[in-house]
Amino acid sequence: MKNILTNVQEADLIGYGKAAPGQTYMALYTVAKIDGVRGVFRSNDVGATWVRINDDDHQYAKINMAITGDPRIYGRVYLGTNGRGTLYADPVNPPATGSTITPTTAGFDKKTANQADIALTMTLNGNTLIAIKNGTANLVSGTDYTVSGSTLTIKKEYLATQAVGSTTLTFEFSLDPRNPWLSQFRIRQ
Repeated sequence: MKNILTNVQEADLIGYGKAAPGQTYMALYTVAKIDGVRGVFRSNDVGATWVRINDDDHQYAKINMAITGDPRIYGRVYLGTNGRGTLYADPVNPPATGSTITPTTAGFDKKTANQADIALTMTLNGNTLIAIKNGTANLVSGTDYTVSGSTLTIKKEYLATQAVGSTTLTFEFSLDPRNPWLSQFRIRQ
């Protein structure tokens, strides 16, 4: 059988629960190996992205026996442990208010003498920045951008490689990757 979720290397179980706020499809729960990490995961977007909902200190014996989400309470998951009973867990972090990045638009001049990094200010509201994308391509931390406290700097070396016109970067955050923040950069010759 072909694996259509390329970031999922192995999956033992799948379960379903109440949809996340603002979503129409039920939340998915799995015990799996995703992006090289084994654990318990939840997806709010039909498996496009996954959030690990346990950690290395909470493996609970053999947990690949049964999993399901609660049909009435979003985020609640039930695990059959094959010897330690049935466990249930609720999210420890309530949904954060959206993170923001300012400014939302900026200009960049490709003339070498005028090139400069672009500094942005992040208001995280309990989130952490997990990815910056240009379309489907991920920017590389330390090369394409840097983060220091609440300041995010898009490097001039990265911006200089973009085509003249409009470049839209998507910023994804830990607690709500389905609601990314967009910033647009006008690249001029």
